[in-house]
Amino acid sequence: RSMVETRIKAISDGEKTPEDILDKIVRNLASFCSIDELTDEVITMFIAGQETTANVMSFLILEIERYPLIKEKLLAEINDVIGEKTFVSVDDANKLNWLTACIKETLRLHPPAGGTIREVPKNFDYSFNGIKIPPGSQLVFSFYAIHYLCHKDGMKFKPERFLNKHNSQVIEDLPLDQEEDGSDTLNPELFTYMPFS
Repeated sequence: RSMVETRIKAISDGEKTPEDILDKIVRNLASFCSIDELTDEVITMFIAGQETTANVMSFLILEIERYPLIKEKLLAEINDVIGEKTFVSVDDANKLNWLTACIKETLRLHPPAGGTIREVPKNFDYSFNGIKIPPGSQLVFSFYAIHYLCHKDGMKFKPERFLNKHNSQVIEDLPLDQEEDGSDTLNPELFTYMPFS
C-alpha cells in the first residue's frame, strides 16, 4: 500500500517516475479507484504475473527437453536472431517465430488457468444437441479438455500447429490455413486455443 501511495504522491507532485507496471496502473486507475483497489490491482499483477510466467517457462523447458529436435531448432533460431547481442530489441523478439510457437504450444498443453465459468444471460434461450440450457445457468469450460480433445494429436507437443504452413510465420490474426492452391480456409483448431480466461 505504501508503495502505491508513494507513487501517487510522486505523480501528483510532477516528479519523473519509472515507466513500469505500477506507473501504468496508478496513472490509468487512480482517478476512479480507491487506494485499496489500486493496491489489490498491483498485488494481483505481481503475484499472478510472476507465478504464471514462471510456470509457463518451467513447462516450456520440460517440453523442449522431451523433444531434442524441437530444442535444436529453437536454439538455432535464438543463435541466428540474437547471437552475441547483450540487448534484445522488440524487432529481435518479433523474429523469434519458433520460440513464439513453442510458447503458445506450451500454453495450450499447460494453460495457467484450468478453465472458466460463464453465466447464461437471463434473456438467453438456447439448446445444445437437444439439451435446453436454462437462463442463469453456470457453464463450466475446461481449457484442458478443449486443448487436448479439439486438436489433432492434442496430447503431443507440436509447436508447428501455430505456424503458417508456407512461410513459418506465427499465426496472429485470422485462424486461417493456406491450401495448396494458395486459398485460405478457416482452421477450427485455432478457435479452441484459450490460454487465459
